Amino acid sequence: MTATAPRPEEQLSAAELIQILEAARRRPDEALRAAVGRAGEISPAVIEILDQAAGGATLTRSQDNLLFWGIHVLAAARRTELYRPLMRLLRAVRDDDLDELLGDATTETLSQIVISVLDGDPAPLLDASADRGVDEFARAGLIRALARLTFDGAVARETTLAFLDRFEREPLADPDDHAWQGWQDAVTLLGLEEMRERLCSACRGGRFHQNAGDLEYGLKELTVARNLAAGDDGLFVRQRLSPMSDPVAALAWLSNDDAGGEDDVFDEDEVDEDERDDPAAEFALTDEEIEWLRQFIASRPAAADVMSLEAIDGYYCALVMDPDRSRAREAAGEIFDSSDQTLFFDSKEQENRAGRLLSRHLRTIATRLDSQYVHVPLLEESAAPTGQMWARGFSTGSQVAAAEWEGFADSDEVRAFIGPVLALELNDDEQDAEPRMTPKLRADCISLLPASLLGLYAAVRLVTERRRQQPARNTKVGRNEPCPCGSGKKYKRCCGASH
Repeated sequence: MTATAPRPEEQLSAAELIQILEAARRRPDEALRAAVGRAGEISPAVIEILDQAAGGATLTRSQDNLLFWGIHVLAAARRTELYRPLMRLLRAVRDDDLDELLGDATTETLSQIVISVLDGDPAPLLDASADRGVDEFARAGLIRALARLTFDGAVARETTLAFLDRFEREPLADPDDHAWQGWQDAVTLLGLEEMRERLCSACRGGRFHQNAGDLEYGLKELTVARNLAAGDDGLFVRQRLSPMSDPVAALAWLSNDDAGGEDDVFDEDEVDEDERDDPAAEFALTDEEIEWLRQFIASRPAAADVMSLEAIDGYYCALVMDPDRSRAREAAGEIFDSSDQTLFFDSKEQENRAGRLLSRHLRTIATRLDSQYVHVPLLEESAAPTGQMWARGFSTGSQVAAAEWEGFADSDEVRAFIGPVLALELNDDEQDAEPRMTPKLRADCISLLPASLLGLYAAVRLVTERRRQQPARNTKVGRNEPCPCGSGKKYKRCCGASH
């Protein structure tokens, strides 16, 4: 049998290109350029992930990748349907979380993306630019994009003038906020002579940091822009403030060397040396954040209605094993649903912070286990036997996919690793089958738990894949019969969908 040569990227379907982008941790040049030609087909998948991220959902690594590469593909294809979801994302996701999603694209390519996808209505862009909650570097990029769109005539000059006036007059940013740099660039690039004194006043009044000579340079740029021939966009081009046409060229700052190595999207230099091997090191909770969550949950008047942080960790570990990640994400978002929100949270800000930290923790567990990296459960001292709350949280999480876990329990691979988890649910001196729970056995189970969890994750994935393949290989199954994989769906709606 002759092997089939792989097809060039430009011949791949949209679904195949999406798979390449999802898997690419480094810049996939040929796939990026090929995807521009299929941007209309790829767009719904990218925008769905944007909406999920804006709603606070925890993204998998593949979703992170598709979001990052996808927004550059859609920008290069001038897909205006990206505009409003992107503005919603920037306003919904804060600081560190935005950095996890976009990395250095916030400062390198965000302006180009916005310039490329404006749908004719500047209101969402103006609202995001005025929003103090938006990341300061993102706001600077948005204001620069507004300047270019004004130069091109896509936004009325009087609209931009009114915004820049309001930004300085109210003001819309604290002193030294980087958004002021975007404001200064807009004034100078557009040659707004009528705002020359406002620029000088803002600088001398300490609104934004200036090095020696910066103000003079800015005023010179304003004069140059004022005297350029109509339509000369040289100053904008020099600052890379132009519509995007080639995603690879726009992402040149993610250099590819000729040896085949491709630089990661995210800067690993920021990761501590002793954490470099942890695939979730960039976003895993710090000790301080873990302690804040633990104390916050325990101190709430409605704490009895929700799981402890230890139980949540166990719950999340079970959820990430669910082959249906959309079901798992939905269940993860229901942690506080049984409690009275007015009793549990003192403010919307407090609720948002707790949600962001829990979302990052779910992503941490999923990333570690996906990468075959050990996750050490968050056990804590309590009145319950050590590890019991974690194990019961895991049991609760497994009930979200109860039918699947019934099938998993019949597997020798799963039974080989699940023992310590089940045993930790017992009280001391309690016996379920064998052996009887003792302090020594509990200590042994806890020491085995990280490795057991990793083995259990791999076993569940193995069983799931084997059952998905089994009908096509060994069994003739009617299309309207229940699928043998145990999903509860008809075969034609599950494993038989591709046959």
